[in-house]
Amino acid sequence: MQRNETFTIASPHIEIDNASGRVEFVNRDDATVVVMVETGSPNADEIVEATKIVAHGNVIKVSVPNRSGFRKREILVRITMPSSATVNVSTVTADVECHGSVEQANVKTLSGDICFDTVVASAELKSISGDIEIAHSPSNISVTTTSGNIRLNHFSGQCKVKSVSGDCLLHASGAGEINVKTVSGDVTVLVEPDIEIDVEVQSVSGRMSSEIALEAAASGVTGPSLTIHSRTVSGDVQIRRASLVG
Repeated sequence: MQRNETFTIASPHIEIDNASGRVEFVNRDDATVVVMVETGSPNADEIVEATKIVAHGNVIKVSVPNRSGFRKREILVRITMPSSATVNVSTVTADVECHGSVEQANVKTLSGDICFDTVVASAELKSISGDIEIAHSPSNISVTTTSGNIRLNHFSGQCKVKSVSGDCLLHASGAGEINVKTVSGDVTVLVEPDIEIDVEVQSVSGRMSSEIALEAAASGVTGPSLTIHSRTVSGDVQIRRASLVG
């Protein structure tokens, strides 16, 4: 069963609560927002019918029922929207995907994966065991996982990353500051060739290696500056030039 509702909002704030299944965001070129709720699960049509879709001002709320008997039914919520949208998503096992761009993103999940093509301004992403990836990262980002891996590409600005055992790959393409903390997860920071770095690393038993001079004055580069603060217990830390990675 599929259900569709359409709204006209230039800069929408979209809030979604969907325990299991998938949440997808897709861009369009106008101010139209299309909310599609769909299921292929047997005997799950009643969940689609019971899903609340409410619009008030520029806020659209989509709430999929999560009461007893519904929790193992997988529901797809797909939002077609302008790239100026702000999204706020809560899931349990449902994955969250964005094929395109959003202005801001706030996502919390237990085991779902989180994947965005582009977040422009800011993002706060939290997962217990799901992986987190952004292809083009915003200028202000906070990411937290327990065992999920983290991959943030084309980052510049303020970045805070916390993980227990998940590995972190951070690709810095501009000036900014990175604060990353892990227990056993490894940290790799890729830095573009024209960026100089200052590094502070603390680790109990993890190893630290860098292909770049750790102080800006010694790097021989006079471009934008990136400060890297990293703390681990047993996780290794590697800092490398992005151009040296195949």
